[in-house]
Amino acid sequence: MNIFNKDGLKIFERKKSTGRPRRITKEQRAKMIEWLNTSPKNLELHFNNWSRNKLSKFAKRNDIKVSPSQIGKIG
Repeated sequence: MNIFNKDGLKIFERKKSTGRPRRITKEQRAKMIEWLNTSPKNLELHFNNWSRNKLSKFAKRNDIKVSPSQIGKIG
């Protein structure tokens, strides 16, 4: 038996798409925002300003895997 014969017109109803699961948790996101609001010098880093690449590398060293493009979506 095929699905249409079993469920009828219900198969055409829109279902909520769950989408792709988040890659980082809320806690990890909050930690990255905290770092962004902290001067890199205060974290004993050798630069004055954050960039997406710098934050991505720093996060990876702190066990948070995030790409530079993903960082652009945080905020």
